[in-house]
Amino acid sequence: MTTLAPTINVLGTSVTALNPEAAVQLISGWAAGDNTGRYVSVVDVHCIMQSHRRPEVRRAYNSADACMPDGMPLTWVGRSRGHKTMSRVYGPDLMLALLERASVSGYTNFFVGGAEGVADELKVRMERRFPGLRVVGTHTPPFRALTADEKHELVAIIGDLRPDLVPAPRGLPASFPLSCSLRSSRHRIGCQEPVPFQEIKPLQVNVYANPAL
Repeated sequence: MTTLAPTINVLGTSVTALNPEAAVQLISGWAAGDNTGRYVSVVDVHCIMQSHRRPEVRRAYNSADACMPDGMPLTWVGRSRGHKTMSRVYGPDLMLALLERASVSGYTNFFVGGAEGVADELKVRMERRFPGLRVVGTHTPPFRALTADEKHELVAIIGDLRPDLVPAPRGLPASFPLSCSLRSSRHRIGCQEPVPFQEIKPLQVNVYANPAL
């Protein structure tokens, strides 16, 4: 993990010891900075157990620039180790906070994932909720693993649009290859986190995890 924020080790996975406000500040600072590609994961206890059991998942999490603690047990561990201000960073709330910040600061966004039509509907609803929000594109990949050509095509699309933030639904470990590709291509912030599903309840199917990512 490359973040300068404090971290804790939980069964071999490095978890960033922050609260929601600090998480938004950290990611927003990256978006406002240079063009260094980064990706952020949001992890809960299930993710930690998958990471503990599967070395490839652990490598992906520990390669992230930050792993936000989306679970109270993780915050309890952090507080017991001296990080008294650490608290749960709930993925959908984090995404909404980042979109609100983006609407004020001018950061551009690209939505990836979900069932057919979900990313487009999310764009409409988020732009309505946050006037000034700039969503420069959306993409719904097939509900399967992407081929190398499909992945390269998606990375090229995002590269041409150059969004500052690329929120993607969380899936273990499916969204890591895309996040890593974006970071290695020096596209800004890839946030591997849940979509704010409470905003799109009629369209929830397959929104939370898409193995195509």
